[in-house]
Amino acid sequence: MTINKNNGYDFGCLALLGIIGLAIAFPSFFNEANKCKYIEKNYIGSMNRAQQAYFFEKGNFTDNIDELGLGIRTETENYTNLINATLWSAINYSVSRRSELKSYVGGVFLGSVEKTGELTTFAILCKAKAPGTNRPSAPMVENGMLQCAPGTESIDGENNQGIFIGEDWKLANISANYASAGEYTEALDSAETITDDSIKSKTIHAIARYLTTATEHEQAIQVAKTMTDYQPKTKALDAIVRRLVATGNLERAVQIAQTIQSYYGGKEKAMAAIEGYKR
Repeated sequence: MTINKNNGYDFGCLALLGIIGLAIAFPSFFNEANKCKYIEKNYIGSMNRAQQAYFFEKGNFTDNIDELGLGIRTETENYTNLINATLWSAINYSVSRRSELKSYVGGVFLGSVEKTGELTTFAILCKAKAPGTNRPSAPMVENGMLQCAPGTESIDGENNQGIFIGEDWKLANISANYASAGEYTEALDSAETITDDSIKSKTIHAIARYLTTATEHEQAIQVAKTMTDYQPKTKALDAIVRRLVATGNLERAVQIAQTIQSYYGGKEKAMAAIEGYKR
């Protein structure tokens, strides 16, 4: 097979001249597109890092962008930013609102370093292979490897990271899925089969949060009281107190706040939230 070099060259020049002409005629289009890509990539990278910091401070991921403290808006002219958080992962999205722009997705996953068993977080940053306004598929853990989903590709050089998700974390995820569906008995039954005390405590904390959000306060209180790990127990009870305050049940809020141990100011913070509401 022979290649006509002249024709190839002519076509290349024409194409190049066409692109240059477009760039001269519409410079703002090219500059804006490149700026959008740069901004959204950095948004997702920042959200990934903020989720990791949030987890190590709070013991859970968040689906509230404002709680990450980055000043990122949920809606911009070109993108919609949102989070899907579970017990063991946070998926951060920047979904294009324009057909000519690509979407981005980042994931932060909780797991263990297989060699040491150390609990830590793993992050990955991906972009859609094709432009469009559909939400890209979330990164996934497959056969112990963290990777971008089909239809997306890694842009941070950290694709195919090894991540160990043991049986207890699988049970924790099952329990969280039950709780998010309102099936609290099944969620608690699943949590009780977890052997690692730390993972069990985090799972029960998550169930208590789901109950609190669903205004099942009394059941949430009972669940929280079964927790033996002080820090997540305090956080669970504090969340219940704040929810009771928000729904105007001040008397019950005070009763629960009084049961919080005072280590690290847990009781004082809960009582301050009540007093702040009264004012």
